[in-house]
Amino acid sequence: MTYHVPARATKAFEFIERLNAITCADEANDFVLQGIKREAQALMAADPVGAHTALGMVAVLQGRIDDVRRHYCIALQQSGHSAQAYRNYSASLMNLGEMIEAFEAAREAVRRAPDDGGALRHLIKVALGSAHFREARDHCDRWNTLFPGDPSPYEAPAKALAGAVERGVFREESVRKVLHIAHDVQRAAKVVLRVARIVPVDGSEPDSFLYKLRIPLSPVHAVDLNERLAHRITSRPDLMADPGTKFVPMFIGVRIDAGDSERTA
Repeated sequence: MTYHVPARATKAFEFIERLNAITCADEANDFVLQGIKREAQALMAADPVGAHTALGMVAVLQGRIDDVRRHYCIALQQSGHSAQAYRNYSASLMNLGEMIEAFEAAREAVRRAPDDGGALRHLIKVALGSAHFREARDHCDRWNTLFPGDPSPYEAPAKALAGAVERGVFREESVRKVLHIAHDVQRAAKVVLRVARIVPVDGSEPDSFLYKLRIPLSPVHAVDLNERLAHRITSRPDLMADPGTKFVPMFIGVRIDAGDSERTA
């Protein structure tokens, strides 16, 4: 999940650019994180918003949700509750699987800056990841109005998922329950989400989707998480009926450890 870096160049936002790269990488280096943390703390008086944002991002990569909330609460206050601060807070929450809060923060960012393309793009992504598919489609329509000739990259999945809901393939509420279980498994394993993407399943079964959650663990560890996830979903007759196999989350391990070659996620 990429964080917004303002055009103005400050030392704190150099840290944010570095943390963006670490967030998208397969593994976080704790030594590097500790170095950024010390440098950000030294900038607290000069740039409290940037410093607390950087510290919040470090806390994300360390899986410390209480510290994430604490630093972003200060960043929001110091920024006058800016759209940029809400968007970055939402991105951090999404990385840790706190999708309800992430969605509300993304909505607030757009409410405060309704014509901001970055905030709107992020809201569409979070709406898809929290199973607000019809709202995501509506925001894609607004994107096309604001930015004609530059279609949203999320338009196709948003329309496909919203259409499936309207055709009665599954309900958004049921998909949210499945996603809640997936993120609960993620949080229990203390794993930071790197990238999440919903893709249609190729094959003969129409209106079927796979939710790929890319995590910085080996394929073996991802298989173990998928087994836990499958056990919890299949023990729920209501979720086996809706969404059933029409919407399936899956953890994808992206770090290769010794001895992993025999199993894949």
